[in-house]
Parts: sequence; C-alpha cells; structure tokens
Amino acid sequence: MILNKSKNNNKNKKIRKSNILDIHIVKRKGNFEIFNSKKIYSTCYFACLSSHMKDSEARKLSKLIMKNSIKWIEKKKQVNSNQIFNFVKNEIKKLNKDASFMYETHRDIY
Repeated sequence: MILNKSKNNNKNKKIRKSNILDIHIVKRKGNFEIFNSKKIYSTCYFACLSSHMKDSEARKLSKLIMKNSIKWIEKKKQVNSNQIFNFVKNEIKKLNKDASFMYETHRDIY
C-alpha cells in the first residue's frame, strides 16, 4: 500500500496499489488484452467455492495464487492465456486438488 498525505487532511490515507501489470496477454483467439490479476483471483475463488471450500480459505488461497501469478508473469516478456491457465492450475493443485479440478474442468464458465 502507498500512503498519501494530503495538505487538507493531516491523516494518512491508504491508496491501493494497482495489481494490473503493463503487459499484454495473448488470448486463445489471438487478440491481446492487458493483464488483470483480479481475473486470476476471481476464477480461483469461484473454483474454491465450487469445491466446497470455506469462504475464508478460498479468499486466502486465491490471494496467494494471484500474488504468485504476478511474480511469475513479471519475469516473462510475453505470455499467453493458456500459459497463465496452466500455471494457475498447477499452483492450485499444490494446495488443493479438488479446487484444481474445478478450475481445470470449468474453464469456460468463468
């Protein structure tokens, strides 16, 4: 988080740092899209909930997968959506096989 001091207000205000990286993702149909880490979070989260995971656990796992994905993508010059899918699938599988199954088999639902 970045702290921002306003001249009109002596209290520190927290401003969320953007999780959107300045990288274009090559989609399955060949078009480009700017990377949005929230998409990884949401697909992981719903896969976790679909596997009957508790909400708090789903949020924790999804946040961890999102952070790991950002670190992985930052090291890449180019990445396509299939590579992201496989990375996320493998990361979820390390932590919860049921959620990984839901993520993998319900790809087009999200």
